[in-house]
Amino acid sequence: MNIYNRNYLLDPTLEYISIASEFSKMNMFRSAVQNSDFGEEKFKSELYLCSTNTQIYLQALIELYALFGVLTIELVDMLKWTKRYSGENI
Repeated sequence: MNIYNRNYLLDPTLEYISIASEFSKMNMFRSAVQNSDFGEEKFKSELYLCSTNTQIYLQALIELYALFGVLTIELVDMLKWTKRYSGENI
């Protein structure tokens, strides 16, 4: 199998979420995001946007978003979606 022969039609976003989730277990992850050119707000916005498009990694997206320790309307929405997708009453 050729390791360079990837299917570029697949969306790599879910793979990136898994990788970021693993890195989030390290204390330096939050600091790295905050100090990057991308920035905390843009990172959280992208997590929120991604959570509107998939339920597969919703829990991981919430954990990454919550890593910054700020309760926002977007985070509350994401938490509500977990109940909606699990069939619980909101």
